Amino acid sequence: MKSKRGTDWLSWILQGIAGAVVGTLLGFLIIARRRHGFWLDAGLILPFLTGAALIGLGLGSLVGYKLWDGGTCVFPLDAPRITGFGQALSFLLTSAGIILALVTLGRQFHLV
Repeated sequence: MKSKRGTDWLSWILQGIAGAVVGTLLGFLIIARRRHGFWLDAGLILPFLTGAALIGLGLGSLVGYKLWDGGTCVFPLDAPRITGFGQALSFLLTSAGIILALVTLGRQFHLV
């Protein structure tokens, strides 16, 4: 029998997509002010939401199976196989999202 090695890319991609959607929604909630629009300038909304999506994508692809079940999973899930390259890619995407979001906030407050 052949041993399964390498990253489970289908799981990685699907968890990443779900994480990107959740990250975008959370980013939207962070910058929204109820009836008054957004507290970011109009030109900075898209970069901030892109950063939030990248953060969600990176975290979702890395530990998505833990994020979604909430600790109350009826059927225990096996962790998807992620090799060093998959982990590095997840960390790279998360880091890029954090940097993009922070630079966007820095531009909003004229720090950058």
